[in-house]
Amino acid sequence: NCGCERGTIFNDEEAVCQPCPRGTSSVAGASECGVCAAGFFLRDLSAEPNQANCKPCSDLDGAECGWNATLRTVTLRSNYWRLSDLTSDVYECEGSANASGCVGGSSIGECVEGQGGPKCKVCLRAGDYYDDADGFCKECPEAGGASARVTGVVLAIAAVLTIVRVVFLFPGRMPAALRPVA
Repeated sequence: NCGCERGTIFNDEEAVCQPCPRGTSSVAGASECGVCAAGFFLRDLSAEPNQANCKPCSDLDGAECGWNATLRTVTLRSNYWRLSDLTSDVYECEGSANASGCVGGSSIGECVEGQGGPKCKVCLRAGDYYDDADGFCKECPEAGGASARVTGVVLAIAAVLTIVRVVFLFPGRMPAALRPVA
């Protein structure tokens, strides 16, 4: 039986290597199918990896399950996040598989630099905001330009109101060129 390859076990009665049951696999030369096959994972870490306990990777949306995967070792695809390697709750992030704050590639929710928290929606740099449209933190625009414009408009209005007030309060002091024609 030491000649059977990975994913098969030796059948003593027929003296042949036979494939492991669906969802399970074996190490080369093993006498039992004691791990989950690629595309499956062991959800209950205290259970034996067998056909009943090896669950399809499609049960974890956004995860990839390699050979001998468990809930702790599944790998998240880009644009997916989960809180820890002990939860089966996997969340899709904002953005797309090609551009997202959730980078994937590990068993937990990894984020791009400068982002963290649930689904990588927390901006870690002061002065940044989270943009729901693409799933990335961006630098807040400078408020200086807008406040200068507002200040200019307020001063212009104040000047006009002052001129109008002087004209109506002191009509005799108005230059002759500005006096109404009678």
